[in-house]
Amino acid sequence: MQINSTKTKEMILGSASKRDWPSLTIQGTTLERVCVYKLLGVFVLLTYAEKHILSTSFLKLSRLYFLKQLKTASLSSPHLLHFYTTVIRPVLEHASPLWHPTLTMSQTESLEAVQRRAINITFCYSSSTPYLSTLALADISSLQARRVDLSKRFFFRNICRPDNYCLHHLLQPLET
Repeated sequence: MQINSTKTKEMILGSASKRDWPSLTIQGTTLERVCVYKLLGVFVLLTYAEKHILSTSFLKLSRLYFLKQLKTASLSSPHLLHFYTTVIRPVLEHASPLWHPTLTMSQTESLEAVQRRAINITFCYSSSTPYLSTLALADISSLQARRVDLSKRFFFRNICRPDNYCLHHLLQPLET
């Protein structure tokens, strides 16, 4: 595979980013050094969870607006829930195994607030109804629980299987 040096960026992560490194050159072209980069819709940087969550704010709000419009158009609750789970929730969970481990409690709560708002729109629950009760009534999981599950499934499917991923050899063998 040929490296396109005009599209390739250099990013130094971790404690090494504090040092002054010489510029990296490929095929006579000096690579641009960046602190943040958007790759497949996810902002990659040291605190990428915050940047990614902020970058999706407009999408979340516009899609909640569509949910309200569908409610106004008298769409049934099951159809509204289907819209939420297929159009809004994927935005909230996009690439979550990458950024989930770095979320703060505040960021977790802001994501859950979007889901709570969507459920309240869908089922006309009052804001005084406890969140866990609304989840049970809607028969869906919290976003936190879903991210944990998605992260576990990603790890076991992509890293723990020796036939599937090149990082398997880095894991210690399982004790029997």
